[in-house]
Amino acid sequence: MCIAVAVGCGTSENGNERETVRYGTTVMIENPEISLDQYVRRLSGVSVHGSGSGAEVRVSGAETYWGGRWGEGLDSSPMYIKDGVRIGRNFSQVYNMLDMTRVESIQMLRPPRATQLYGSDGGFGAIVINMRK
Repeated sequence: MCIAVAVGCGTSENGNERETVRYGTTVMIENPEISLDQYVRRLSGVSVHGSGSGAEVRVSGAETYWGGRWGEGLDSSPMYIKDGVRIGRNFSQVYNMLDMTRVESIQMLRPPRATQLYGSDGGFGAIVINMRK
């Protein structure tokens, strides 16, 4: 089994399945008719409450690491990265901005890996969106 893992601005292939646990999972976009929140639900280690542009997204481990829980006022939303550019933490804004027909894949990065790549902004994880060229 071959797994592709995002490393900064490129990818690295590794046959070790444990890499997915450390770095996160990737979902390839097969049907652009399905909304962004439905694809994000398919990422392991991601919790989605609500639907559509009003959905709240959390990466597992971020709440326990930072002590936040759902609805306690702490914004533990993951950072969203589109083609290597940070586009914010607001899922509603990202949801309305993206053209799903151009999205190639969505990847979740766990907080330690996201922090390593993007600094303290990645403390609650990151959702990396790769667009078709």
